[in-house]
Amino acid sequence: MWKHIPQVIAEAAKSHLGIWALIIFALGLIGFSFFGEAPLPLKSGIYIFMFIGFGLFGLAASRVKPIPPISPTAVQSNSRASAEARLLLTRATEHQLSGRNDQARATYTEARTLHKQGKNRLDEANALLGLGHMERLLSRNDQAREAFTEARTLYKAVEDRLGEANVLVGLGRLETALSRNDQARAAYTEARTLFKVIENRLGEANVLFGVGDLERLLGCNDQARAAYAEARTLYKAVEERRGEAQVLFGLGELESKLGRYDQARAAYTEARTLYKALEDRRGEADVLRGLGHLESKLGRNDQARAAYTEAHPLYKAAEDRRGEANVLYSIG
Repeated sequence: MWKHIPQVIAEAAKSHLGIWALIIFALGLIGFSFFGEAPLPLKSGIYIFMFIGFGLFGLAASRVKPIPPISPTAVQSNSRASAEARLLLTRATEHQLSGRNDQARATYTEARTLHKQGKNRLDEANALLGLGHMERLLSRNDQAREAFTEARTLYKAVEDRLGEANVLVGLGRLETALSRNDQARAAYTEARTLFKVIENRLGEANVLFGVGDLERLLGCNDQARAAYAEARTLYKAVEERRGEAQVLFGLGELESKLGRYDQARAAYTEARTLYKALEDRRGEADVLRGLGHLESKLGRNDQARAAYTEAHPLYKAAEDRRGEANVLYSIG
């Protein structure tokens, strides 16, 4: 009880009643200093005035409800929960980069739940962004769009333009996969504007890579090659090897489609080298699938089957069921 007295006095002094009580008491003290030698009736009136002020302050204090101190146990518990949530986010990212899509999705979901409970909007948005990418890779398109939309709302709320721009890149890739080309281009354009404003070259490279894929799928080959080239330059500048590998794979796909098989093989080979160094099994599997298609076009069926066969366990290890199904179909 006694330990709450300073807090009660401080809170009472902030209330309207407490402020008036202090003013009345202060005026009484001033009056007493001026009329200390005054007749007894006047001094008695001053005493009563001061007593009223004191009584009113007591009434103000009686209305204060002491705030119990935060339990050290509760603080430690919240701190542990926050640390656990951040650790989950780190693990989810590791699963994602290693191509363990199902594990990454589950871990991002768990991290999102903990960050939401802890009211950490920025990290909740980060978890939703990762979850959106995983849902997209697993062809769960509605869930991917929902995760990206929620993430963007949170990033806007905390005024994180980098996070918002990354969401737009994810949406651009999703719309590209769904052949919603106008929506994809709009998302990429908005994302690039944000990345330019915050001078983020890696983000701008990610946009250009996405634009390259979009233009390639639309048959705009010169625009695709130009976007890939610009993206690769930026990836090299920021030493982002995974991004460079993705661009090389895209170039391989483009050159193979155009019948420029030597250039396609060179791009695929370089991409595979980078993916192997990064231990990115899904990326390496994509390259092998592309090489399989290339060999098949050239009538080199044994080499094509060998590439598909090598890609299959990599897709399986990366938990990419669609990729696994595609190469099994190609193997026949």
